[in-house]
Amino acid sequence: MAWVYRRYAKDSALFELERQAQADKRGLWADPDPVAPWEYRHNKRAQAALPN
Repeated sequence: MAWVYRRYAKDSALFELERQAQADKRGLWADPDPVAPWEYRHNKRAQAALPN
C-alpha cells in the first residue's frame, strides 16, 4: 500500500514507490477508483454527522 501524503513527505523515494505501486496496480492501487485515506476518513466523519 503506497499513497504518499505530500504535505508531510520528507523522503523523495516515497514518490517513486507510490508511482511503482500505481503502475503495477498493487495494494490500494488495484482498486479502479482508489480513495485517499484522508478523504475516506473525512467522508466517514461527514456520514456519521448526518441525522438518521
